[in-house]
Amino acid sequence: MCPKLSGLTQLVCQAQGTDMATYRKRGNRHQAVVRINGIADSRCFDTKGEAKAWAEARERLITNATDEFMLEAINYRVRDAID
Repeated sequence: MCPKLSGLTQLVCQAQGTDMATYRKRGNRHQAVVRINGIADSRCFDTKGEAKAWAEARERLITNATDEFMLEAINYRVRDAID
């Protein structure tokens, strides 16, 4: 995961395919945006701390889900090759 950067450095980091959460202030609220393996999700919160906590949990959830999906796909292909 890329460190929390701003401006051009963040865009370069994202262009290299590094997944990360970004945070934006939208009025009085804080928006967290998580992008991992082509999956994007976002949500607004009252505090930046809430946004960070949600983003970290969401990153873990998406990463685990994509890892499980890949393992399932590999196992399915191996079973097909054996049969």
